[in-house]
Amino acid sequence: MRRNPILLAALVLLASCGETPPDSIRVVTFNMYVGLDFEAKVAEFQEGADPEALAAEILADFQNSDPAGRIEMAAAELAALAPDFIALQEAVLFEAAPLFRFDFVTLLTDAIEAAGGPEYQALSVENVSLEDVVETGTLLPLTVRFEDREAILYRKGFSPEGETVRIHLSAHRDPVEYDGEPLIFHRSLLGARFAAAGERPITLFTTHLDQADLGEVQPEQASEILEVLREYRSDENLVLVGDFNSRE
Repeated sequence: MRRNPILLAALVLLASCGETPPDSIRVVTFNMYVGLDFEAKVAEFQEGADPEALAAEILADFQNSDPAGRIEMAAAELAALAPDFIALQEAVLFEAAPLFRFDFVTLLTDAIEAAGGPEYQALSVENVSLEDVVETGTLLPLTVRFEDREAILYRKGFSPEGETVRIHLSAHRDPVEYDGEPLIFHRSLLGARFAAAGERPITLFTTHLDQADLGEVQPEQASEILEVLREYRSDENLVLVGDFNSRE
């Protein structure tokens, strides 16, 4: 039986041992990895790979990751958990118009509702966005668009208070050249204060750090995030979740 990775990523925060108190807040976080190394594909394009062949490879890798099946599986479990917040990393939007469009955020929220779960609204921040027109040898070229995003889904009834924090971290890996311009794969910090009638307030942030093997990039990103969070350290319930690319 295929193990659902969301089981390993679920966090019940602000809860005591034993039964969850009625004023607790439940947060789930997981990475919705798309199943392909898009940065490597951009590097192949930069090195002169055939655009049509490369587009076919990207589409095949994406389809092989079974995004629809993974979303359905995650949605069934999220509907049962019914958390107040869902923090997502690598919440991809990927389309090859006019053939298909996958927006992981919209697909997931719709699938949760279809599985009997709560209604969610979403905040997101874009890490990187690529768009290109690929000739296919047929009458219609493909407009290929790829966005990598962080997202926070919040249950209906909660609402962000004040300004939403959407920050591209200044520490980043070396850029690659794309279409004659340097392309930076940003990591981001996304968060806000949330409140709902009769519920505890929460200040929630999500992020996704670069890999530990990139030298000082990861600790520099962590330091930058902690500096931003200083402004919120007096908040009653301050929570940071994410994919930190480190040991548990």
